[in-house]
Amino acid sequence: MSISQKLLDGLIYQSIFIDRYGRSAAQKLLRSLLKLDPVIERKLLDALDGLNVYSLTLSQIEEALQPINELYSNELNSRFSELQKELEEFSQTVNEKQYALFASIIPIEILSKIIFVAASETLIAVTAAEKPFQGRLLGEWAAKLAEVSLNKIVQAVYNGYVEGLTNQQIARKIIGTKKNKYKDGILEINRKNVNSIVRTAVSHYASTTRTELFKANEEYIKGQVWCSTLDTRTSPTCIARDGKKYTLDGQPIGHQLPYLGGAGKAHFCCRSSMVPILKSWKEMGFDFKELKPSTRASMDGQVPEDTKYSDWIQRQSFERQVQVLGKERALLMRDGVTVEKMFTDNGEFLTLEQLKKIL
Repeated sequence: MSISQKLLDGLIYQSIFIDRYGRSAAQKLLRSLLKLDPVIERKLLDALDGLNVYSLTLSQIEEALQPINELYSNELNSRFSELQKELEEFSQTVNEKQYALFASIIPIEILSKIIFVAASETLIAVTAAEKPFQGRLLGEWAAKLAEVSLNKIVQAVYNGYVEGLTNQQIARKIIGTKKNKYKDGILEINRKNVNSIVRTAVSHYASTTRTELFKANEEYIKGQVWCSTLDTRTSPTCIARDGKKYTLDGQPIGHQLPYLGGAGKAHFCCRSSMVPILKSWKEMGFDFKELKPSTRASMDGQVPEDTKYSDWIQRQSFERQVQVLGKERALLMRDGVTVEKMFTDNGEFLTLEQLKKIL
């Protein structure tokens, strides 16, 4: 197997767990926001009791809801500040793991004669913090979420009074109902937005880390190729770019599809990755007689093969399949169940109970 293919396999494996970390970080932040719901409900009912429904305007409602907006804004700012610090530590870990991956795969007779380095942690932190993702910096997203939430609540209150709803009914529309685990309220929309933004921030930091690692070693890396995790959740944007080559500064090679900031940054919750195209042993300046035939064969400078997630998982060790899928799903796959059958229509894993009913 070529060095490029080994790198591709290793980076896909890392990306799976980076995505899982993103989900975990989002859930952690959402749990803190959920604790505010009872407080928001009390403040909301107090605000509604103080409104004059006979001469009500949107601006009056907005003014009455300012205590709620302040509470929500402060919580978002606090949690996003904590997230920023955590992401700096996360990017350091990604940097170390990706450097270690390169060091473990590049043949020792090559590695001993080149200077392959990890990216600057300071540069990663500064670049990721100062470069917007999906149009805004992380702190700006906190402010935007609070603004959107307030606008939706104000409109819901106004519409509720127009419809003749009671204060309790209006509150239920905003907070949601216990019966439906509060997923039927206006605040649930904002929770989904928070989930997307946190997961996208994680992808942004991971992608920035990888880009800086490539740039730090551009003497040995001649380009990069877009690798999309091809499953039922893959966006058309990433499907179109899968396997497409770019320079290290994002210029298309052999096609005209824009870079869009690179894999991991192309859209919200982007799970794609950029994989480096290593120079061949010739391009690195090695002499034919310096290297073993196996090293020359593995360091051919070719682009990794096109890889679907299902193809990738099939060729991994059983231990790694268990890490990614869980033991029961790994055994089912070995019995002939395709990975695609393990996903629901919206791209989430089926529960084992659901899977057993389908099979």
